[in-house]
Amino acid sequence: EEKASLDEKTGGGWIDLPTEYPNLENDVFLISGTGKFLRNIELAPLENIGFIRLNDKASAYTIVGGFTKGGSPTSELFAHLGSHSPIKETGRRVVIHNHATNLITLTFVEELTTEKLSKLLWQMQTESIVIFPKGVEFIPWLVPGSMEIGIETAKACQKRTLVLWQHHGIFATGKDPDEAMGQIHVAEKAAEIYLKAKAAGGIKSVISDRQLLALAESLNLDYDKSILETKTGL
Repeated sequence: EEKASLDEKTGGGWIDLPTEYPNLENDVFLISGTGKFLRNIELAPLENIGFIRLNDKASAYTIVGGFTKGGSPTSELFAHLGSHSPIKETGRRVVIHNHATNLITLTFVEELTTEKLSKLLWQMQTESIVIFPKGVEFIPWLVPGSMEIGIETAKACQKRTLVLWQHHGIFATGKDPDEAMGQIHVAEKAAEIYLKAKAAGGIKSVISDRQLLALAESLNLDYDKSILETKTGL
């Protein structure tokens, strides 16, 4: 009865997904709308966000609330669902994607790999290795909203909590919105420090490997040791 009433609320109808998403059968998601601005969610939440429910095969979804003016889920839906699927059992239930300016800028001015990006951000402030000890996965440019970027992001989320899409934006996962957004904030601040230091005449010092190791050991962090061994040239 609940399912029928919810479907009736928005006219019902199932929209096929291009693949099935294990672990997400019959789950309900709160998701932002395509073409919507995050700043407008507080002003008119039901216009800018909505609830979708997946079917019992997780192969299609229906809108069960929100999107009151005819909106639809974000164009990055495949990446969101693909990332939720492998991390659900870890307790990470929130996925946030935004266009963090300094992190995007970093992808234009540096030739990056996952290890170099992560080490660079670790070297810029002490909070970085604490907040994302597994580093930040770097994904070279792919078509936004495509299945390919969704698949690659889902793979990355099995190893790390942060993913940076080249020339596009950041993708974070966490147990709640504060944890996910907090990681973006710390990574974005580290990127800003790096860019400002370069613009101010060049980087003269960084948090050293010895200091990063001391941080990791003193806080008993489960960190990615291959990142610490990476040379960034700083």
